[in-house]
Amino acid sequence: MSLRHKPFDNIDAADIRNLIANEVAETEALEFKLTVEPTGDALREFLRDFSSFLNRNGGDMILGIQEDGGIAKEIVGIPTIECDDMILRLESAIRDGLQPRSAAHRIRAIAITEDRSCILLRMLKSWGGPHMVTSGGDGRFYLRNANGKHRMDVGELKSAFVQSADQLERLRDFRQRRLASIKFGETPVRIVKDAVQVLHIFPIEFMQSGKSVPFREHRDYLSGNLIPMGGSGWNPRFCFDGFVTCRGQHNAEMSGGYTLMFHNGAIEAVSDAGIGPFNGRKIFGSIAYEKYMIESLDSYKRVFQHLELSGPFAICVAFLNVKGYELGIDASRYHVGEFRPIDKGDLMMPEILVDGLLEDSGRLLRPAFDLVWNSFGAPGSYNYDASGNWKAHS
Repeated sequence: MSLRHKPFDNIDAADIRNLIANEVAETEALEFKLTVEPTGDALREFLRDFSSFLNRNGGDMILGIQEDGGIAKEIVGIPTIECDDMILRLESAIRDGLQPRSAAHRIRAIAITEDRSCILLRMLKSWGGPHMVTSGGDGRFYLRNANGKHRMDVGELKSAFVQSADQLERLRDFRQRRLASIKFGETPVRIVKDAVQVLHIFPIEFMQSGKSVPFREHRDYLSGNLIPMGGSGWNPRFCFDGFVTCRGQHNAEMSGGYTLMFHNGAIEAVSDAGIGPFNGRKIFGSIAYEKYMIESLDSYKRVFQHLELSGPFAICVAFLNVKGYELGIDASRYHVGEFRPIDKGDLMMPEILVDGLLEDSGRLLRPAFDLVWNSFGAPGSYNYDASGNWKAHS
């Protein structure tokens, strides 16, 4: 019996009790722990277990369960009043004790009684790894199997690095071919303006599976939720590459943008919103393009969730035909000297690899936005507050 078939947020006390009633055994995808001490060897051992899930195929770890020989025997639980603090300590240990950092996990408490809870950790297979335990100078990689964890040998390490690199190369090739098609006008609809912003989101595992999105089954949902970037009205239709929604009127020859979902689950959003000539000048809106892209990513997250396409994901941002564009902002108000026009024809930001889309969209996109502002001579986007939250500058 496993919990992986059930959505993380839907797992409840009854599911935990069933593990005891059915005397469920630990597996490659399931582990029980009584608790985790916050320091020293116990914490490093937790990180070894945790990273071994990331480096294999993911799984669940439940704290608060007494096991005997790997069999779930009793729910001891953790005092509910202590759970928030323990989750914070675990998150801190994961953040500081692994390289590269993990974004492929979730943690929450599940109330068992009025004053006792279990803590559930769900780890996804990470495509940003392999992950090394750095806490306490460990410096080793671990892998999960049916008997628990073990140190990765040279062959396993080589395979993990090659697998990650090969997948990235295939994604980059796909992206380059799509950007070339956009520049040459080989798109579902002609875009009104030359300068456009492009957002690609690649569901890596689904694309690798060879499966296709069942568009007929989800036509109604996609028609209302695959929203073109910066659009308030759009028309949906099937196309050779998958399913597309185009801004503007039905059957219009030209449009301000479109969003295309490919058969392999990839999403391509192209828009001229927030970029374009204004009073005879080439102006790059300092707020609009970020706002539209954040809103679009929020929308596409819901599409992936509806289709049950899980991570990891690669998020890619590009701006095409933007040489000579100026930033639409008053430089004198920000004491950074004179902003400069973009000196490149195209801006293609490095991919942002995430193991899930749970993080705030503004935070996810910030590395790309900062690079845009760098292109104008600024240190980074001015649309973030001191806590790192997106907030349009005044």
